[in-house]
Formats: sequence, structure tokens, C-alpha cells
Amino acid sequence: MPRVDHAQFTGRRMRGGRKPLTLGRTKIVVLIFGCLFLGLVAPVLTLVIFGFFIFSGARRSSIAGVATGVTVAAFFGWMNAQKEIVGDWVWYTEHYRLLQHLSLADYLGHYIVPFQIKWSEPVYYSGAFALTRITHGSISALAVVVTASIYLPLTLGINTMLAKSALRPVERSFVVLMALLGGVTFTLTTQLVRQEIASAFLALAILQYVYGRHKLGVLLAAVAVLTHNSSLAPLAACLVAAAYVAPSGKILRIRFAIAGGAFIFVGFVAAHALSTQGYDPLSKNDGSIGLLVFAADAALLLVFVRLRESMSWLGPLHAFLVVALSLHVAFTLSLVNEPVPFLRMYFYVEVFRAIMIAAITVTLIRRKSLAVVAVPALALMLIYCELRITRAPYSYGGGIVQHLFAPLLL
Repeated sequence: MPRVDHAQFTGRRMRGGRKPLTLGRTKIVVLIFGCLFLGLVAPVLTLVIFGFFIFSGARRSSIAGVATGVTVAAFFGWMNAQKEIVGDWVWYTEHYRLLQHLSLADYLGHYIVPFQIKWSEPVYYSGAFALTRITHGSISALAVVVTASIYLPLTLGINTMLAKSALRPVERSFVVLMALLGGVTFTLTTQLVRQEIASAFLALAILQYVYGRHKLGVLLAAVAVLTHNSSLAPLAACLVAAAYVAPSGKILRIRFAIAGGAFIFVGFVAAHALSTQGYDPLSKNDGSIGLLVFAADAALLLVFVRLRESMSWLGPLHAFLVVALSLHVAFTLSLVNEPVPFLRMYFYVEVFRAIMIAAITVTLIRRKSLAVVAVPALALMLIYCELRITRAPYSYGGGIVQHLFAPLLL
């Protein structure tokens, strides 16, 4: 074998006292300086990106999903803390401060202008009572806790559904992100506060029950109803779907038709009762729902139904969701002549919308890969959220993009 002069290599390596920068090291240095620059220009965006990469590298997908939900809740909680106090948020903040001076016994069940506080909805009021005493009536604390009470239960529910999806951590993080951005109407989180919280707990209850945790599901459903009694309507649709129309994960068409007719009839009876009791729709204004929202929800349901063969991992949940959503919509459409009840009932579609978005996103990732789906899906959801915020009759000090590029957190 030819003799190798090791001294030549040693001398060449040590000349100048340092190793030459390779292409890989150059990229790392550029990346570090790029991150530092981005951190100075947009610290919030940097934290979000850094957190996402940390979560996506978690060993367990469930941890990645929960961490993503916590990040989203923290970000939107920060935005809600900057929201101007208008609309229903005025009522919530006034009563929040009122609870600093009243006991629950003097509050629940009593008439406080312009409403009587229901004994049957103690969950939110009890939480607000405890929080206002702890934080001395901090409105920012209320905004953050309310936001977390909506996004975190929904995150846990979506995570439960994704347990059998065999997604990698980065994929689960993305699916949870899409479900939260598209499923929850952010501008309503500090508007229809108790109803939004009830919706989130109802979604968690449904997913826990369908996947075998029956006692926990029943308990969470009770929390939803005791937060806002109107959640009884979508809960009834879910119970009929699970026990009568699709008890074994297969839709029984005759029973489906009977149940649909029953929900339409009950809806008309409810609408008639509201009109005869002198219900004044002009005394309360919850806004309106654009035709594009109705069209988007209809298209989402159609896609969800068409992709049934690709969603075998959902098990009985697929048939259950189709039936429950259809029955709830049948009941809601019967209230169309009563604007406020109609809107209140339609907002519960969020329960089903978030779950369907998550399931469809999983299917697209499996068919196309995350690299193909990520950019257009994320862009679509961000545009949707930005439009919602832009058209809202109240200000958050800017939209999502403006907050992401904010110079400081505080």
C-alpha cells in the first residue's frame, strides 16, 4: 500500500488555526442571524414559529397537538385582551365587576337589568365570580381565561379524534391549527361568550363519548348545558343521532327521515311559541351571517360526505356527525323567521365545522402530503380570519398579521 503522509493533511487542516466554513455551517450561521433579525423585527412571529418547530419535534403527537392549541389560545387571548369594550362584551365586563361586590347567592336567580340571571347556567358565572375576586376585576384576565375556555376544550377534543389517525407530530399540530382557525369564529369569543364556551365543551363531550369515554362525555355535556341552556338543541340532535338514526355507525335512512321531520316540527313549534310570547327580535342584535358562510358550511359538509371512503379511521364518528349536523340544521332552519334564535342556533354549527375541518385536513395530508397542503390551507384560513376581524364592528388593535408583526408583546 502507498504510504500516506499524515503531516500534509494535518498541516493543511491546521493552517490558519481554524477549519474552513463548509456550506452546511454557512447555512446554519445565516439561519441563526436570520432568526435574530426576525426576532428583533417581529418577536411575536418568531416565538410562534419557534414554538411550532419545537412542538412538531415532540416525541408524541398528542403533545404537539395540545401545545399548538395552547399557543393559539395564548395568541388569541392576547388579542382579546386588547379588544375595545363594546357589544355584548360590555354586559359581560359590567357583570364581571359586579361580582366583585355580590355573592353568588345574591346574583344567580335574581333580576339584574335587563335580564334575570338563570340558576340553570351557573358554570360561567361561578368561574367569573372566582376570577374577579382573584384578579381584582381585571378585564384582561377575563378575556384571556374566556379565550382559553373555548380553544383548549376544542383542542383536547380534536386531539382525541386524531388518536387513530397515525399522524406525525408536525402533521397533528397543523391539523389542530386548521381546526381552531376555521372552526371557531374568533370575533364571537368575547361576544357570545357563554355560548362559545358551551360549544367547545359540547364538542369535547361528543368526541369523548363517541370514542368510548362515556361517563366523561356525559359530564362534559352537562357542563355545556349548565354554561348555556341553548346547547340542549344540538345536544338533542347528537343524542338522537347516536341512539336512533346511526346507533352502529351506519345511517338508517327511514329513521333519518322520521327524525328530520320531528326536528323541523319542533323548530316550528318553538318559533311559534317565541312569536306568541311577544319576543322582540329588535331588542337584541347578534349581527348576521353572510351567504358565503352558509355556502362554505354547505360545501364543507358535502366534501365531508364525499370523502367518507377515505375516512375509515373515524369509525362511527363520520355517520354520527352527518346525522347530528343535519338534524340540528333542520331545527335551526325552522327558526328562520325569528332572527336572533336562528342566529344563536346556527352558531352551534361551529361544533361540527371544527371537527369536519380536522378530518378533511387529515385526508388531504394523507393524499397529497403536508408540504403540498400546508401553504394554501394556512393562507385560506388566515384570510378567512382576517376578513372576520376586519368586518367586525369592534377593534382588536389590528388583525392577526398585524399582531404577528407587532414589535412588542405588551
